[in-house]
Amino acid sequence: MRLDVNSNNFDTTVRVVGPDAAINLFDDDGGPGVNSRLTFTARDVGFYIIVVSSFSGNPPRGNGAYTLRMERLGLAGLRTSGVADETGGNTSVTFGVNEIEEK
Repeated sequence: MRLDVNSNNFDTTVRVVGPDAAINLFDDDGGPGVNSRLTFTARDVGFYIIVVSSFSGNPPRGNGAYTLRMERLGLAGLRTSGVADETGGNTSVTFGVNEIEEK
């Protein structure tokens, strides 16, 4: 699984919490500039929670627009991806085989 978080408004961070909170991954500036990128293998079955935030905890000027891109490589090389554009509230993207769902 690869997560890319991009924003022109703030220094992004991304955290992944896995099933039973046994997995807790974090990235600050793994992407270009101050954007975040996290690549990991989801070995446990269950729900994974992705938390996007700013490095300082508060986006500047009250504007927290960002794009979260999620991509995974499935069986036999099938690619599955989802995109979420968010300015507030909660967003979920559910993966299916070779489907793209935008929220």
